[in-house]
Amino acid sequence: MRPGGTLIITVPFSLWSPTTIARATIDVLGNITHLLSPEIHGDPLDQAGALCFYNFGWDFVGALTEAGFEDAGLSMFWNPRSGYLGGYQYIITSRRDSGKDLRGT
Repeated sequence: MRPGGTLIITVPFSLWSPTTIARATIDVLGNITHLLSPEIHGDPLDQAGALCFYNFGWDFVGALTEAGFEDAGLSMFWNPRSGYLGGYQYIITSRRDSGKDLRGT
């Protein structure tokens, strides 16, 4: 990402959790270990859905700052013109600090 660029992402986010919760892990051989009951999220490219590995908490916003981003924040998405009328869809944004090198982070 170029200096001053903006990161815009959506992730499974737990609004009431201060910390990220690991739900599953995957090893180098591709074996999945479930730490909690499987949670499958919608995936427009795969009708079977996508396994959720993490429910991110507020510590994720702090981790962005530690990785060299600034002004990290969370927004709720609601757009009747696009047909999205609510639910728990959050958008996380952050700006790349123009003075930090993010390579290797």
